[in-house]
Amino acid sequence: MSEQLKTVCKIAFLAAMILWRIGFAVAAVQPLVGYHSGTAVIEQYHKFQTADTESDLIFARRVLSGRPDAEGYIQSTLFPIRCHYESEVFRVMAEEVLAIVEDSWQQQVLEMGFAAPPPDCGHDGSDDLDVYIQTLPAGVGGYAAFTCYIDSTPEADAASFMAISDALTEQFLRSAVTHEFNHVLQNAMDYWEHITFKEMTATWAMDWMYDGDNQYFGYLRSYQKNPDWPMHKFSTSNTYQYGAAIFLHFLSEYYSGGSASIIVDIWKACAQNENHNEPDFLDVLQTKSPVISVGMDSFGDLLTEYAAWRAITGSRDDGVHFHDGGLWPAGAEIDPDVTVDLSAEMPPPVMPIKAPYDYGFCYVAAVNPSLLDSALSIEFEGDPEVDWGVVIVHNRNGHSSHLTQRMELIGGWGIALLDQGLLARADDLMIGIVNLSASAFDPDDGTDGEQRVFTLTFKKETSDTQLLLWTDQPMTAPGMAYGLNVEFEYHGATGQVDFWLFLEIQGMLFPAFTDAYGLPMPLVIPVSTGMSLSAPVLNFELPALDEPIPVRWHAGLLRSGVLLDYMTTRNNCVSVYR
Repeated sequence: MSEQLKTVCKIAFLAAMILWRIGFAVAAVQPLVGYHSGTAVIEQYHKFQTADTESDLIFARRVLSGRPDAEGYIQSTLFPIRCHYESEVFRVMAEEVLAIVEDSWQQQVLEMGFAAPPPDCGHDGSDDLDVYIQTLPAGVGGYAAFTCYIDSTPEADAASFMAISDALTEQFLRSAVTHEFNHVLQNAMDYWEHITFKEMTATWAMDWMYDGDNQYFGYLRSYQKNPDWPMHKFSTSNTYQYGAAIFLHFLSEYYSGGSASIIVDIWKACAQNENHNEPDFLDVLQTKSPVISVGMDSFGDLLTEYAAWRAITGSRDDGVHFHDGGLWPAGAEIDPDVTVDLSAEMPPPVMPIKAPYDYGFCYVAAVNPSLLDSALSIEFEGDPEVDWGVVIVHNRNGHSSHLTQRMELIGGWGIALLDQGLLARADDLMIGIVNLSASAFDPDDGTDGEQRVFTLTFKKETSDTQLLLWTDQPMTAPGMAYGLNVEFEYHGATGQVDFWLFLEIQGMLFPAFTDAYGLPMPLVIPVSTGMSLSAPVLNFELPALDEPIPVRWHAGLLRSGVLLDYMTTRNNCVSVYR
């Protein structure tokens, strides 16, 4: 090479690096949603020979026709990974990408527990995972693509290669690499799993690794503004399936203390040795919910609790639900289908404008509950052929936690009674309704399912029930005091109420209060009109344990043998103690 040509190459290389760094500098002013994964487009074509647009078709065919061109590669010294680049201009970027892939392998495989990338059948000179720096269509940040099935295993697992766009700025680079690497791991467990579950998992994984990046924030509006859509919906018009990652945040935070174990367990249970997706992720959630929820909840319980979590974000955040819920951007709060004002006359029966599809949600907001001069009943009536979940969230600004009430339903009907004292403390109410589907529905049929209607009826009531709230103290270490606090207001005649409290551990009930013979008995509380009480009613030492303990409280308040209020709650933190 002549000296003149060398000089030109050096100038070109330096210019590319300057432009690359300028891209880093302006990244902060770019929108959060700067790219999407090309994996879904490729898989749709590879599995079903279809594509949504002509450009998608061309892109998928090009990817599946052969590996990207590469001039050189960098070999990892930690894991079987090769990062290839098309020209020397992108060697520095290849080094950065390789470091992120190595970090991803360490965290997602060795720490989280996903299956490692299998040998890739000798493509491009080795069995290593091949990663390419490649020029991709505008808006595509990267992709993971099928290489070969692993015939030596009994699952529908596959080896993959991945590519990252050479146009990505540093703002998106970590997220794109960790996202596509997770797709590689998914294929190593179940290549045929539903693409929506794949995208929500990959989006969740990138935030699990780099929590402070919060790139998933940009996907939340599309998800939260369409609660009626089914959980398995894959949208080509917005980022719904990426925003659905918050469902996995919920599972991880509520059931496994923020760890990845519950998500990996679901993936392991999804594996099958066939080229059709049975079981899919919703099958696993339905059939294995008691297992993955540590014996606590059915699938219906799980989704009903999730309905409450989706409503407690942004300005409604109380610090004990989504760990980033208070940081979500404006517009990412749940979008109510109908809003009613309780300060005027009671509204006519409410029917949804956008009725929820199978495994979809609907929210009805009730504002000004504190202006009511009486108790309030909310009656639900839905299609009896469908299972439903209903939860009422009391938004209580300035309080450490919101009160949530699940409505008990029989044959699609149920009613909840809300005391005036309870309403006086609520800034607003959000009623979350979940269409838990008819049993015959299968999301792998390729449809959104059916929309199901319901009716909510609001009525003023006269009652002498009282407010019953509690705050669970998190279990932080063995031997520490653990207590249950009760807070209530009483609006009936002077007398007494019986407070019954049971602790449920692994399906067995233990009374909190007993007589001399060990038989259950209530805590008798003298009451008078207008009385309020806030005090701990139960404290005990938590012994050292060898496994997680799921704890659920059952509390009932009776007066003269009549049940005035009944609620169930559970602790927000289940930990392992040694």
